[in-house]
Amino acid sequence: MDRLVSFSGLDGAGKTAHALALVNSLEETGILCAYYWGGSRPVLFSYPILALGRLVGFTKRIKFGQKTFYLRQFNKNRCLAVAWNFSLFLDYAISLLVKIRIALALGRIVVCDRYVYDLVAESLESGLYSSIFARMILHASPEPCLACLINADETTTLNRLFAEERKQEQPFYDIGRKRAIYLRLSKEFNLSVIDSSKEFAANHQIILQEVFQKLKLPRSERDVALSRIIRQIDDKIRDKRRSKRGSPSKFFLKVLNRMLFRTSPEYWRDGTDNSPFKLGTDSYGRSVAQGIFHYYRLLKKRGLDIRALIILGSRAKGRWNPGSDVDVLVIANNMPTGIRKKLALFDTMTFMGIESNGCTENEFLSRLEQLDLKALDAFYYGKVIYDDGFWQIVKNRFVEIERRFELKKTGKERHSTKASLQHTEL
Repeated sequence: MDRLVSFSGLDGAGKTAHALALVNSLEETGILCAYYWGGSRPVLFSYPILALGRLVGFTKRIKFGQKTFYLRQFNKNRCLAVAWNFSLFLDYAISLLVKIRIALALGRIVVCDRYVYDLVAESLESGLYSSIFARMILHASPEPCLACLINADETTTLNRLFAEERKQEQPFYDIGRKRAIYLRLSKEFNLSVIDSSKEFAANHQIILQEVFQKLKLPRSERDVALSRIIRQIDDKIRDKRRSKRGSPSKFFLKVLNRMLFRTSPEYWRDGTDNSPFKLGTDSYGRSVAQGIFHYYRLLKKRGLDIRALIILGSRAKGRWNPGSDVDVLVIANNMPTGIRKKLALFDTMTFMGIESNGCTENEFLSRLEQLDLKALDAFYYGKVIYDDGFWQIVKNRFVEIERRFELKKTGKERHSTKASLQHTEL
């Protein structure tokens, strides 16, 4: 079975709401997810068959007040029915490959709003069912570890179909008959039946519990914390592999630094580092500490209300060489967003190639709560160049976080009760 969870049921039963709620709950625990809508929407091959069906009059539109429903009667023509099933299979196979199989191969948990069982139920209700079509599409589809049927009664479904937020054009079918088909399929394919008449929160907890049991996902806070950190380390390793190839922006910045570094102030170009921070020199022999102090003054001139300025990476850990990057975390009250943030943090006039990461104090505390790798690195190994008292707030908050997740720092390792995590340098 694949790391796939599917939701099936009548239109308006609550499939989308449950699927999105599950994705949000899993992502909050640091688990990578992918959401996929798996209805019988045309992709490529079905469009000509749909157009032909409308042209010859096998697609009808029925209006009920403000709502419009469509009724496809492709079962009246055997050739059209076979062509529709075959084109639908091809379209669905493309969607499976692009949106599901690739996501599964990348290690994500895929949550499907509608799945192959909905296609089979639709074909049975509309009279287009073919055993060959059913076998082909079931064989091509990955088997979910958990398949849920959201079971709603006819009255509830009908009321939801006529709700204002529903899309204007919806399929027309016999609700009672299709519901009976779904219940029959639930027994045949072992679908987990969720009673839609119960409270949404209660049903969500049942689904979440089943997903954690089936996929053997971490449940305790310590396990969730470990899962988050491991995922970030994997992402960082992947980014480092990509960065080895280089990028046009980094190449441009290196050329700019080489051209303009002579415009930097003379008092920090002598290459001596008399500061207590021991940040070393750059590839042009300039004192990095003096350059950082100059950069701090530039940020103040640009109007940033700085709470703390921290050096990260090899410069902070004493493993630097002249070609090492200068990684800086700037925490400010009025940190802008988007392109204005990049312009505010750009090291114009110093041209040291400073790689800045900026955030507000609330954002930093939130990152620390979520065990963000850069926030942890800043706390454990960062060198605080400037602080207006905010760092003491950070220390007090982190005492609670360490107690909550039972983290301990021992040398270069951080240990938890259930697992240990080797420190990986950012």
